[in-house]
Amino acid sequence: MRRRALLAAPAVVIRQLRAPVANDVDLIGAATWEDAVQRLSEATPDVVIVCYIFDEMRPYRFVRHVRSTEYGSAPVLLVRAVSVPLGATHEADLRQSYTELGVSAFLNFSDLANERGLDVALQEFRRVVLSLLPE
Repeated sequence: MRRRALLAAPAVVIRQLRAPVANDVDLIGAATWEDAVQRLSEATPDVVIVCYIFDEMRPYRFVRHVRSTEYGSAPVLLVRAVSVPLGATHEADLRQSYTELGVSAFLNFSDLANERGLDVALQEFRRVVLSLLPE
């Protein structure tokens, strides 16, 4: 049986991030809170990916929900797929806060794509997702 990844993100992010992992996992996209909650229980994901701008920039709400369910042991990847000003928040603080919430990995896809190109960012996304999947 193929491994599954649940991606909670806006539709445009789901479309962009589906291709690099298509040969490795079934990527189940969820663009809204309600859809993500429902698909989590239906999908039995091996990894959960949450976009930083998901749920009106409240990805922590879904991370907490995942951790409180029977799928709570699944690795969670927080991906910053869209450039969003962080204001006074530093990325290191963001990473620490989400790690404390139970996020397994953080990928600043947006900055990587801007600095090194979209292909490099897509390859890194694939690498991180695959690294989080159970053997």
